[in-house]
Amino acid sequence: MTISLWQRIALSALPAAVALATVALAACSAPSAQGSPAPSAMALAQPTATAPPQPAAIPAAEPPRAAQATTPIAAPAKGEASASQDTALTVSRTSKQGPVTIEARLASPHPAGDTGPIRFSLILDTHSVDLDVIDLAASATLQDDRGRSVAALRWEAPRGGHHVQGALTFPGALPDGSALHHPAIKSLEIVVTNVGNVSERRLVWDLAAGTPAAGGP
Repeated sequence: MTISLWQRIALSALPAAVALATVALAACSAPSAQGSPAPSAMALAQPTATAPPQPAAIPAAEPPRAAQATTPIAAPAKGEASASQDTALTVSRTSKQGPVTIEARLASPHPAGDTGPIRFSLILDTHSVDLDVIDLAASATLQDDRGRSVAALRWEAPRGGHHVQGALTFPGALPDGSALHHPAIKSLEIVVTNVGNVSERRLVWDLAAGTPAAGGP
């Protein structure tokens, strides 16, 4: 059988056509490089998750400072008032009226509010009167600025001469049991009657100011 020229050309081109068809079929069945990337490529293409930025820490507010307390000036305590009164009472008070001079001061400490006896040291001086006949226990009283008073308990002094120093004692409690020498009183005074031809003389201590009052007559 004789093969024509055209048949020879067709037979020679057949393998190339088959190969071309095979390549085209493979290309159609393979996934598009742009549409579906390989898993490894997709993994690489995924963005890395990052934590959201944290806000800057706000410093804690400093607690408000407490206002500086002002210490009030305290009123004198009872003990301080007592000490001040005792100091005032130790300052001597003098009466120079008439022929007999009498000088008096607190003989021993007596705290304000104490109901124990109150002792005063007295000095009597004269140039013409017999001091031995004078009994201050019968002629002296102790009173405060409110008019409350107590009579003297006893007068202890040596006899003889024109110069006598002795102790005059008063009760520290009033008839109702309260203290005569109290922190609230403003003054104490010894009232002496009928000594040296003088009907009355007063020896006054100003306790409110902590200083003695002006001298008695």
